[in-house]
Amino acid sequence: MAGYIRYQEKNGALYASFIVGKRVGGKKVNETTNLGRVIDKERRVFRNRKQGIFTFTPESGVRHLPGVPETGIYDFGNAYVYSKVIENSGLSAILRDVFGTDYDTVSAMMFYRTLQGGANSGAVDWYEGSWAKSLFPNAGLQSQRLSEFFERIGNERVTQRFFKAYLPFAKCSNAILIDSTGLPNAIDMPLTAISNHGGQVSEETRYILVHDKETNLPIYYRYVAGNIVDVSTMATTLRELEAYGTHIDYALLDAGYCSENNIFQLYSDNIRFVTRLGRNRKLYNTLCDNYLPTLQDVENLVRYRERLVYIRRVETSLYGNDGYAYVALDFDRRNSQFKKYMLEELSAGEKTREELAAECINMGVFILISSERLDIKDILPLYYKRQAIEQMFDISKNCADILPLRTHNEATFRGHLLLSFITMAGYSLADKLLVNTRYSLSAALAVLRNLKIKVYPTTTVVQEPTKKIKDISAMLNVPIPASV
Repeated sequence: MAGYIRYQEKNGALYASFIVGKRVGGKKVNETTNLGRVIDKERRVFRNRKQGIFTFTPESGVRHLPGVPETGIYDFGNAYVYSKVIENSGLSAILRDVFGTDYDTVSAMMFYRTLQGGANSGAVDWYEGSWAKSLFPNAGLQSQRLSEFFERIGNERVTQRFFKAYLPFAKCSNAILIDSTGLPNAIDMPLTAISNHGGQVSEETRYILVHDKETNLPIYYRYVAGNIVDVSTMATTLRELEAYGTHIDYALLDAGYCSENNIFQLYSDNIRFVTRLGRNRKLYNTLCDNYLPTLQDVENLVRYRERLVYIRRVETSLYGNDGYAYVALDFDRRNSQFKKYMLEELSAGEKTREELAAECINMGVFILISSERLDIKDILPLYYKRQAIEQMFDISKNCADILPLRTHNEATFRGHLLLSFITMAGYSLADKLLVNTRYSLSAALAVLRNLKIKVYPTTTVVQEPTKKIKDISAMLNVPIPASV
């Protein structure tokens, strides 16, 4: 290829162009190709937005150099250690097989959401200063490329391919927790609708999450229009899991999923369950009338952490099936509710003493129902395993950037949810390694970010790790190298 490379300095940085002389209409014209910023002039290494890092000679043209970082200093510890954790867990192999050429972009965006967070438009700036740039050199993080990326992975075939690989990897114990949360948005799509959930009215999509009771990993998600109530989504969620060969035998459910149809479905499918009985159910009032007057007996008293709770187990008919109800009175909750209510109402002075007494009867009361006969001391620890799924919602919102929604159509919305789930799964796999330590994963990664790496034209040097960085890397089973 005839021509030559021209170098020009702009604002203290060296840039290069490739010049080829041509004759057009009898006149000599220079055709100019921008090579971008000069990384290594002697080796003719350049970088631009379109091609990334590459070498160029007039004789050979462009040759890509994936993994060759620009000389400088980078945030190293958090990206390096997290990459090793994800690799050691086996999740990286799944992502590589499922996403193919999009692997680098999926991984880079997962790391961005975990290590940094923020709007997608900030991913490029983070990438430029992180060792993730070397780990995932072919990531396309420019805004237009990201929109196309989200549309590609938002394809239902891609989602199904992911869960076909992920569910066996997650080793579902067949004991699950199901809950949902609202994703407020103004995206013009059928999934956006007015929701009235627990008295909160908003325009949203409902996000349904399935969590494994034993492994403490998220295993599946679904999304439905905001005006579809929780109670009508359980059967479809179970059928979709069955389509992947995952058969559930135990379910912990919130009151929103407690209905005659769902209870009947659970019994029909031989799925054992525990759920909270809604206060608007006729059975709730019947059980309160029959058992509250004699509930406060020391024989019914159990301790759950720092709480004292009266619980009585009674046999009952659950919509025609033999089951059990656990009528409970939380002593501390009742007292705090009673005090707050009375202070407000007595100040208002608008209700009679009889009205006040009637409205206080069921304060602190809740009822759990189950297909199983459990000891009263075991029912609360079992049911409150549901708190794990609340933690997953926190992770999805605070560490996986599921909110706020910044997508513009249903295709990119689907891709956004899939990436958020993958990010949540990776976070959970790493966070499990820090159980019973004083660190959460987010706190550990913040410390690890302080470990830097210096990149030279022919070598790299990892800076000295502090004792705290050494301790955290040991907890995560990742040794810190001297160079990479």
